Amino acid sequence: MARNATWTNNDGLVVGFGQRDSLNDNGATVRTQGNVEVLSMVFDLVNSLPAAAGTAPSSKSIPIPANSFIHSATLRVITAATSAGATTLSLGLKNSAGTVIDADGIDATIAKTAIDAIGDTVQCDGALVNGLVTVGTADAYISSVVATGPYTAGEVELTIEYSKPLPDVTPTDPITTEI
Repeated sequence: MARNATWTNNDGLVVGFGQRDSLNDNGATVRTQGNVEVLSMVFDLVNSLPAAAGTAPSSKSIPIPANSFIHSATLRVITAATSAGATTLSLGLKNSAGTVIDADGIDATIAKTAIDAIGDTVQCDGALVNGLVTVGTADAYISSVVATGPYTAGEVELTIEYSKPLPDVTPTDPITTEI
């Protein structure tokens, strides 16, 4: 029995049957220093691309917090992308309801030729990358759009470095200095 034989119990826990593997298409974050974090996720271009805007993200999806600044985003090829045509990939953000924030805010129309060899790397340059604007006032989830035909193979790792917003701190006691 394959591991994809699962069911969700009443508590929302996904219970799996069959042989377990190490594949996990859910993202994870790591804090590097201060309020800077790195979101990293590996996805299969055929079976586990993040859903396009219009579809709410999985409850297991990791968001980029509202009002965060994306400093950089990199797409690294683990398994070469293949398809029948001149397929392109756009990466963007959506909110928890699935409503688009920016459909290509991470990168627009990445050509298949840019990700068709192991080790290829794309420095993403969408409008939301480089810390010039925030992701908006809602938590942001990764979305994707594939154009000109589906992929037939490929696996990539998306790494996004971002700064979370600083908390609003209002002192409760005024600071006084006596001389």
